[in-house]
Amino acid sequence: LSIQVKVLCGMENHIEMDTMAQLYSGEALTIEGTKFMLLELPFEFVPIYTNEIIAQLVENGINPIIVHPERNAVIQLDIGLLKKLVDKGCMVQVSSGSIAGVYGKSMQDLTKDLILQGLVHIISTDAHSDRGHRVPTMSHVVRMVAGIVGNEAAFDMVSETPYSIVNNKISNT
Repeated sequence: LSIQVKVLCGMENHIEMDTMAQLYSGEALTIEGTKFMLLELPFEFVPIYTNEIIAQLVENGINPIIVHPERNAVIQLDIGLLKKLVDKGCMVQVSSGSIAGVYGKSMQDLTKDLILQGLVHIISTDAHSDRGHRVPTMSHVVRMVAGIVGNEAAFDMVSETPYSIVNNKISNT
């Protein structure tokens, strides 16, 4: 069995006060040179400069994609904060493991709530290995999400939206 794979350049960029400078210097990357950037918040807090960095990125034509916000302690307590980031032009990517319950029932419930509220644009595996709890499998999660929001919306989150992003074809702003 042979599967064609194309590896694209990109990374989860930790939000920092100098994220724009890191982007210009090449220390931070967008996805395959597109206008989309994976942006990771710390798990314990939301930095006070988050809105400023988001505004800078959007003003410079970059669409921030907040990755696994369901793991952030502050967002867990107040999902209204994530809604405000989406309103400012961010997209949201959650991890399939969170939906599947790998990180516990409370995170699973929170992630499903984010999906129900229309705050999730992308579902990813957040795979780090071919073994363990962060493997690149998605089919059971897509079925779970389809049960929440329907087949078309679930398919969009794992296929159409990511495809459009790597081809630089959509704007969330």
